[in-house]
Amino acid sequence: MSTTIIPDEGLILQHQDALQVGIPLRLPWKLILWKNDIEPDSATELADLVECDFGGYGRVTILPTNWTGFNALGGCSHATYGLVPVRWDVTSGPTQSVYGWAMIDDGNGVIRRVQRFESADIAPVVVGVPFLFLPEVTFTSAECQ
Repeated sequence: MSTTIIPDEGLILQHQDALQVGIPLRLPWKLILWKNDIEPDSATELADLVECDFGGYGRVTILPTNWTGFNALGGCSHATYGLVPVRWDVTSGPTQSVYGWAMIDDGNGVIRRVQRFESADIAPVVVGVPFLFLPEVTFTSAECQ
């Protein structure tokens, strides 16, 4: 059987649906950062992530209305969470590196999206230096493994 494709003309609406844009009465997801050195894959569960705990860190509520910049090209749709990075003011330790981020469904205790940062972007947080991150989500169709 050949691969099912989501054409560009319908991709943005499906991407918005996947991020709950325009769907009323849904509990918002939370953006978290994690500090353990793992490579997430399709079997990764919320319990596998060790959430950051530096001073000034806290979960961020992801409001569906803040997703912006939806565009589709070549079978991929991209969107960012607003235009300004999410900011955590690092007020104290413990010293830790941030390895990645995830959007979690707190109500169901599951990960909705997870991504490890590129190696060059992984470094210990520094007290007095804010940690900034602009979430970007790509939506595409691909053949399953």
